[in-house]
Amino acid sequence: MGLKSSKNNNRPLKENAAKKKAKANALYDEGRFDEAILEYKALATMMPEDACAHFGLSDAYHLNGDLDMALVEIDEAMRLKPDWPFYHGKKGKILESAGDREAAIAQFERAVGLKPDYEDALANLERLRGKRKAAGRLGDKA
Repeated sequence: MGLKSSKNNNRPLKENAAKKKAKANALYDEGRFDEAILEYKALATMMPEDACAHFGLSDAYHLNGDLDMALVEIDEAMRLKPDWPFYHGKKGKILESAGDREAAIAQFERAVGLKPDYEDALANLERLRGKRKAAGRLGDKA
């Protein structure tokens, strides 16, 4: 009885969290990133151990141009779920946006190491490695 009662006590929290997540996702899909960030923040506060909440928050920050906060939140998602390849892929994208190509490559490599058929990470690796080779050729000519 005690366990069942405990589960029922969590139901309103989970239902409220599900509503917050749906609202945050809808705002995100509409490109309303400032508002989505507020909803994802509320969700992450409600469910601090939910890696998906931190991932959503990171993604909204990234698309809203706040790379520092995007990195903070993706690092939290990765702390909670370190072997999830999509989090490494997202961190690679954030790092590339921040101009850190080598760190981005390392994250995409980690993502592919975790999921060898991760097409997005593979495509990003190929593109970034091509840029690195091209930059090296240009440097040789200078």
